[in-house]
Amino acid sequence: MCSSSTIVHDPAEIQKAALHKETQYWYRDDSITAGQASQIVKQRLSNLGPQKIIHITEVAKRVKTSEDAAVALDVAQQYALRRANRQQHDGIHPHTSYLILKSITKVGADKAVEVLKKAPELKLTFGPRAFRDIIVKASKEGDLAAMRSAFQLLQAAGIQPNRDLGYCLVRASFDNKRPDLAVAYAREFEVNGVGLRPAMKDQVQKVEQELQQKKAAARDARAAKAATAENAGQAEGRVEAGDSSPDDGQSADGPETEEQPPEK
Repeated sequence: MCSSSTIVHDPAEIQKAALHKETQYWYRDDSITAGQASQIVKQRLSNLGPQKIIHITEVAKRVKTSEDAAVALDVAQQYALRRANRQQHDGIHPHTSYLILKSITKVGADKAVEVLKKAPELKLTFGPRAFRDIIVKASKEGDLAAMRSAFQLLQAAGIQPNRDLGYCLVRASFDNKRPDLAVAYAREFEVNGVGLRPAMKDQVQKVEQELQQKKAAARDARAAKAATAENAGQAEGRVEAGDSSPDDGQSADGPETEEQPPEK
């Protein structure tokens, strides 16, 4: 007769197993919001350790508001922290990184810029396409600050801009009534060996000539105004000198002398 041994299960392990089973495929439920998804993923991270990246991308896919974007970014930070604690320092694949960023970019260019700034911390890796999307979004929103920040972060990351990205940046500057920025960006791309499309290059050259002409005209106008003011000042000085009356008893013909009686 075989004796059965009593197996004692650790309550904590039982709880973890139940959590894993209940939430393993939570992302198959499309009704779950970004806020609800973030709570599920945080719970899994806290109790079960590092998770598959799909949990993070699924939270990002549910982003619809600025609040959702903040929640998704917080979950990504928690995910990165857990990976760091496990000595998992390899970067997240560019395609996956792009999917996360793309979801947040839909909410606003400024939110996407926040993700770019934290990319090293989150181990996210991006190529030119990610920066291009933010520049296009920023242009539509009229957010020149976000547009410039995206380009500066691209440079800081050591990513070489391509012709498509250069076109978008110059086009965005024109669309937002900043031809001076368009010319400046075009010249910077030219110096770094990134050529523009022929039509855009012609437009930049035309606008640059117009800006130079306006600058020269403004300089000439300032010089003429300064000369007019100087001439007016000199004329006023001459008038004042001619109209002044002596107050020392002297006339314009010389000092007055007291009349002497004739000698006898």
